[in-house]
Amino acid sequence: MIQVRETTQLNRNTFVLVCDMFPDDVVTKTIKTNLGTICNFVVETPKECFSVPKTRDVLVYGPECKKITHIEFV
Repeated sequence: MIQVRETTQLNRNTFVLVCDMFPDDVVTKTIKTNLGTICNFVVETPKECFSVPKTRDVLVYGPECKKITHIEFV
């Protein structure tokens, strides 16, 4: 399970999940969350600036994604 540290709502049906870091090779087409499964999402590329990134963003599309606390790629 990947911990979701923070959730930000961009608009009515778009949320940014700020997650603990995870590698590209675990990403699949489906996410299992504490609220159910999600297939409509985009995984952002981590951005390095002055240090190694500790979080990675996942954009999720759908209602009621604000209460997601963890994700798992299945």
